[in-house]
Amino acid sequence: MVEVTQTTISKALRRVGIRWRRAKRCVHSPDPLYVVKRQRVDQLRQMALAGGLTSQSSARCRSDEPPKSAYLAFLDSSDLHWNPDIGSTYSLAGKQLKVDSPIRENSWYALFGSLIFLSGEGLYTIHHRKRAAELLEHLQLSIDLEPGTFWFVILDNASAHTTAAVHPFEQQQLDRLVFLTN
Repeated sequence: MVEVTQTTISKALRRVGIRWRRAKRCVHSPDPLYVVKRQRVDQLRQMALAGGLTSQSSARCRSDEPPKSAYLAFLDSSDLHWNPDIGSTYSLAGKQLKVDSPIRENSWYALFGSLIFLSGEGLYTIHHRKRAAELLEHLQLSIDLEPGTFWFVILDNASAHTTAAVHPFEQQQLDRLVFLTN
């Protein structure tokens, strides 16, 4: 096995005509509460790193209940395609990238994933659609993995994550989870 640095790889790719650029972090959002939400997520991350994340960290915790250990989980969804849309990719200058396609029709599935901050463990489920019903199915499976644990679930503003159908689920699970939108 040979170990090389990222700089060495970048220089080698540049020599053969491939440009290497680091992804830029997007810090802009039309949401007026974006900064407040980011600060709350950062606060929860720091608590998790310190080992002090519990259900008491929730704004709606009840003082008469003993604190439960808590997870901070990032949840998102993506499309899975048999025939991928290549989009931007690395290739030699002047050479077209060839992608073998397994089938003619472009069937797709929805991938939902929850990644637990700190441990890196997660749950991934594949569905035929990407709607609130599938999101809630995934969430129920996630929180059932650790029944005695409280969950802080960070969601983005995808329509399936913010639809009115999600709110009753959150209300039913007040003692087990809270949603944070990012």
